[in-house]
Amino acid sequence: MGEEPRRKTLMIKFLVVDTTFAYNVILGRSGLNAFKAVVSTYHQKMKFPTKNGIGEVICDQKEARRCYNLSLKKGEPNERLKRKGREDMEESEPKKFKPERIEPVEEFKTVRLIAHVPEKVTRIGSKMSKVMETMMIEFLKENVDMFAWSPSDFQGINPEVIVHRLNVDPTMRPVKQKKRSFGVERNRVIEEKVKKLLEAGYVSEVQYTEWLANVVVVSKASGKWRMCTDFTDLNKTCPKDPYPLPRIDLLVDSTAGYELFSMMDAYQGYHQIFMAEEDRIKTSFITDQGIYCYNVMPFDLKNAGTTYQRLVNRMFKNQIGSTMEVYVDDMLVKSKEEDHLRELKRAFDIMRDYGMKLNPEKYTFGVRSGKFLGYMVSEKGIEANPEKIQAIIELRSPRTLNEMQKLTGKITSLSRFISRSADRSLLFFKALGKAKEFKWTEECEQALNELKKYLATPPLLANPKLGEVLFLYLAVSESAVSSVLVREQEKSQNPVYYVSRMLQGAEKRYTQIEKLALALVVTARKLRPYFQSHKVIVLTNHPLRHIMTKPDASERLVKWAVELGEYDIEYQGRTSIKAQALADVIVEFTGERIQEEKKGWLLHVDGSSNANNGGAGILLQGPDGIEIEVAARLSFPTTNNEAEYEAMVLGLQLAIEAGVREVNVCTDSQLVAMQVEGSYETREQTMVQYLKRVKELMARFDKCVIQQIPRTENERADVLSKFGALVAGVKERKITLMIKDHPVIEENEELQVIKNSGSWKVEFMNYLKEGILPDDPVKARRLKFKETRFTIIGDDLYKRTVNGPLLKCLDEERAQYVLREIHEGSCGNHSGGRSLAQKITRQGYFWPTLVKDAVEFARKCESCQRVLISDNGTQFQGKAITAWCKELKIQQNFTAVGNPQANGQTEVTNRTILQHLKTRLEGAKGSWVEELPGVLWAYRTTPRSATGETPFCLVFGTEAIIPAEIGEETQRIAQYEKERNQEERTFDLTMIEERRDAAYAKILHHKGLMMRNYNRKIKPRSFQVGDLVLKKVEVSKHVGKLDPGWEGSFKVIEIRKPGTYKLQDMEGRDLSRPWNIHNLKRFYT
Repeated sequence: MGEEPRRKTLMIKFLVVDTTFAYNVILGRSGLNAFKAVVSTYHQKMKFPTKNGIGEVICDQKEARRCYNLSLKKGEPNERLKRKGREDMEESEPKKFKPERIEPVEEFKTVRLIAHVPEKVTRIGSKMSKVMETMMIEFLKENVDMFAWSPSDFQGINPEVIVHRLNVDPTMRPVKQKKRSFGVERNRVIEEKVKKLLEAGYVSEVQYTEWLANVVVVSKASGKWRMCTDFTDLNKTCPKDPYPLPRIDLLVDSTAGYELFSMMDAYQGYHQIFMAEEDRIKTSFITDQGIYCYNVMPFDLKNAGTTYQRLVNRMFKNQIGSTMEVYVDDMLVKSKEEDHLRELKRAFDIMRDYGMKLNPEKYTFGVRSGKFLGYMVSEKGIEANPEKIQAIIELRSPRTLNEMQKLTGKITSLSRFISRSADRSLLFFKALGKAKEFKWTEECEQALNELKKYLATPPLLANPKLGEVLFLYLAVSESAVSSVLVREQEKSQNPVYYVSRMLQGAEKRYTQIEKLALALVVTARKLRPYFQSHKVIVLTNHPLRHIMTKPDASERLVKWAVELGEYDIEYQGRTSIKAQALADVIVEFTGERIQEEKKGWLLHVDGSSNANNGGAGILLQGPDGIEIEVAARLSFPTTNNEAEYEAMVLGLQLAIEAGVREVNVCTDSQLVAMQVEGSYETREQTMVQYLKRVKELMARFDKCVIQQIPRTENERADVLSKFGALVAGVKERKITLMIKDHPVIEENEELQVIKNSGSWKVEFMNYLKEGILPDDPVKARRLKFKETRFTIIGDDLYKRTVNGPLLKCLDEERAQYVLREIHEGSCGNHSGGRSLAQKITRQGYFWPTLVKDAVEFARKCESCQRVLISDNGTQFQGKAITAWCKELKIQQNFTAVGNPQANGQTEVTNRTILQHLKTRLEGAKGSWVEELPGVLWAYRTTPRSATGETPFCLVFGTEAIIPAEIGEETQRIAQYEKERNQEERTFDLTMIEERRDAAYAKILHHKGLMMRNYNRKIKPRSFQVGDLVLKKVEVSKHVGKLDPGWEGSFKVIEIRKPGTYKLQDMEGRDLSRPWNIHNLKRFYT
């Protein structure tokens, strides 16, 4: 050891281990003692005494890094210890390495199924009990007929059960590929393969085929050759079979957790299904030996996999999901150890009935763990494929763009097992995005090494049980959103699925709370089956549910809330992590959030007042940089101290609404702070009421501390309070403006009386206010799905509409009042059911049965039933109808005869007004002058179908306030403010042209629809001068039923205008008047 002249040589005895390892020699304590060596990891040196001084060995950092990377992940070696001179060993015998989890792939035993035929063998697991192993061998020998060692051992699936059909598009022309040439070695492979196919009966020789494909020879991983058929052209003409394939992650989840598995593979599975007779000729391929077509389904056809999946789903429909899992030709039987042979027998009986045979070389019976669909499954859970992990660990640093693409692809395939995979891969994808300037940096190298270190001990994923409650942790960073779905078992939490996604485009500019909501939405979309089958509890200390259901929430959050409404999601605060592996993940997720959460929520409040009104400023700050700013205008006289209390009460209410449990309240008012603490006496009755209100709100927190701070530290709340006091009119802003019409201390004196305990609003109010759900789980699920469309403002429930405005929700009693007022009130027009419902929603009201109630109300209206309006048809003028109307006192009115020269718009308007007058007058016919203003008002406030607007709105730019809004206040009545209203009306009149242009465009569209409907029934006709025509016989001539209806012929001598002609009889006499083309038809000679 060492270099000359300071070198030292000693004889040391080593323990030799036959294994693959990154290090060639490990120098133990006995060796170090023999050399009297001193090791310093800090200086990365080892020093030892020699005859010529102190020798040293310096660390080779490059070689050390290489050995470290290679040793990050190695499977358990098959150790064979070779020991010589055991009595001289100074070290104790090392213990065999035992992993914490079972080995993913176990050793197998070979079993001979037929004693005198050595080649007919199969494999069984080596970790079964002796009794189970003996029973398994006997079972396999009894069912040896289920295996096939050559094509002659099976007949295939009965064509009556299933055949493969191509369904070629008949409009596509057949394609004959030009024959390709191959080398001598590949030609020999093709010849041997075709010979085997012919002997097995898989192919037949054909002539005169329209479709022709070439064969392709590719090499297998084992070094052997495989012959494929190039059906590219044929596959293009075949539509995709939409038959669904199972989701791999769900199959793997349902497989893990069982004691024994048997993994089956059908013998040349696709070839056991026959081609449809009419499609066989289309699968023709060409070789040097001739032209052949397939009699069985080849592997290379487009929909071969879905056909096979359809077959196995039919065969094992009663076993799939309980004792079997099948993905195309991968079949697996799972069960407890004592039930395994029984389940195998059921599967064998089904395959025997269908004629399916198994491949004994690829069949493994009775294993406790194994590879299934690229994952390692066992009784304890799901592991990543160690081959995929090893491929990343042994991967060198990418030097080209292609190598970088391979790296990112391998990481993506393992994303389920990698926490925060998007953050870990960010540098790789950034380098990948710069294709022209690809560069591998030191940061990329460090990220790759960290990833390899993480993959050295990948997590063991749990499989959730049906109906089990799952928990979800969310996390965000500047560039990605991530989550982990976990299940709780025996007071520990185990991961089920890791989800991570990079932020793109505008998503990077989302607020922190929006990013957190995005993480939840991304997870729900990715893990939709889990969310549909399980109740998911989101563990977060952020007010996600409250933020997304706020009335002033962004449309993005509202849309996400509606999307998540179909799932059973509950929100809870984070608790202590119950698994060390998860704790590491959560620490990585939260980053600086841990420190922020310790600070809790901070509430800054301040109040101000002036001669006319006051203002309250509220700043609520939480973890993750969350800030909620509110400026409230107090539109009532108030002192400065009262304004301070108002601000504190509103701030505490806001914190409660946001789900805050612990809060520190900061105010610069010494009086308020000391009175709340009890240091100052409260004398004035108003201050006593305010203090009582504050104490009541503080009691609803787990912890609430009031502290006085200098005014300089409360500047933001001070600005907000002054803003609220001074602002006159506010539109859409980042800061929410609240208008308070009375002091908060008076709110306690108002009691909300619910007369009808069965009101449909009660469930929504209880859930939105207190989070109380109905006992019925179905009702609870429906309520959670619907609640995202509702919000509470004050003590009233409002419903969000698609286009934005809020509709006030009414109970049955108030709904009847609104129906009555709008239909037959002072401005009612007795409109029909749907028109009435539309008018009610435009005025800002809603209840669940609005349309049904409106139709029923209009139908039962007595005035509407007293007038019958019809055309002039004889069926309405008969004695029976007339007598019936007189008996029931129904006034019968007839529409006027159409006059083309009249003003159609005026006629329609007058007819509508007249109809409304008749329904309102009933017996008082002479008082129509007094009723006319009300009818005109009703007409002007009813939307017209042609414009989509009311006439009032097209004149003044806004909807009129109707009497119903006085009796049942809507939002615009409740928040009316004279100065602001004047500004709004001025703005509406300024922008009215835009509304009128939109209405005019809708009129043109409406006319176009009417024109198309009319022209669809009309066949255009025209005559030219000199044409011969027939004309209808005039009614005045009193023709009989058997007389001809046309007379003539006549000659066209002049075209007065399109569709109108001057005629002349055959004797040269001109007719007295022009004739319309509707009364003419061509006369053929």
